[in-house]
Amino acid sequence: MYDLERVSVAYDGVRVLKGISLRIREGEKAVIIGPSGAGKST
Repeated sequence: MYDLERVSVAYDGVRVLKGISLRIREGEKAVIIGPSGAGKST
């Protein structure tokens, strides 16, 4: 299981995520989608 709680991220001083929580249980699948160059693999 993956469990993220209250994650915040900033790039160059600009907050892009604030207080995000995510839980992925065994057997579940999750994807991250977005346009090319949006930072999905970061």
